[in-house]
Amino acid sequence: MNYTVLGANGFIGKHVAAALRRRGHSPLCPDREQRLPGRDLGVVFYCIGLTADFRQRPLDTVDAHVCVLNRVLREASYEKLVYLSSTRVYMGLKGRVNEDDVLLANPNDPSDLYNISKLMGESACLHSGRNAAVARLSNVVGPDFSSDNFISALIREACEERSIHLHSTAESAKDFILLEDAVGAIVALGELSRPMPIYNIASGRNLSNGQVCAAITAVEHCNWEVAQGARLLDSPEIDISRSRKDLGLTPGDVLGSLAGLVCRYREKKDVEHGYTY
Repeated sequence: MNYTVLGANGFIGKHVAAALRRRGHSPLCPDREQRLPGRDLGVVFYCIGLTADFRQRPLDTVDAHVCVLNRVLREASYEKLVYLSSTRVYMGLKGRVNEDDVLLANPNDPSDLYNISKLMGESACLHSGRNAAVARLSNVVGPDFSSDNFISALIREACEERSIHLHSTAESAKDFILLEDAVGAIVALGELSRPMPIYNIASGRNLSNGQVCAAITAVEHCNWEVAQGARLLDSPEIDISRSRKDLGLTPGDVLGSLAGLVCRYREKKDVEHGYTY
């Protein structure tokens, strides 16, 4: 079986490609601007996307999530495509959500541009007449220290400023999944012969800002506080029963992993500063 990872320079794509190599494969990892070769690409993992900077780059976001994808759907020869979407598309819903729920989006809200572009990408894949499946990824937790993703930003702030300042309430909560669990489920989806159209790849359990901050500051021995006027941002809980059954997803302990991530960040900074022990 051939495998192709589009977006292999990004955080998730890089680890999907590495996971495939550990399984003995040699995935093709073309640059984003490279025209795809004429040969069969096999199973394609579409990992191209923007994350925390989408508000500053709205047109680039649409290009990454929809326009480049459209060229692949039109021009490329492949057996199956796995499109990486986001559980952020469930924003605005309450309770516990699953892959079949009807979703909400408001084009007047700049924060919804990300969701709308991901949903357009999903819809293009599922109605293209090509073999495709969608992986809705939760907030992935791993050593992505240069990003502005929530936990990475909190770890940097704790280690470098010796405190954490939250702009949403301590009770605000959302779903997080460990990097290795997310990558394992994505690869399993690529290997699944008859997948369902959409899979939630998440932990199925929300963690509050307070829980996350307490776990980080317990290791770094610093304080955390909530800004005056902070908003409550409460995300729905994600149903992962489909991924448990079909992909073998068994989410690990996100809170328990944070101490190790803080230590890895410290080690990274020590190497950058030339410290040895």
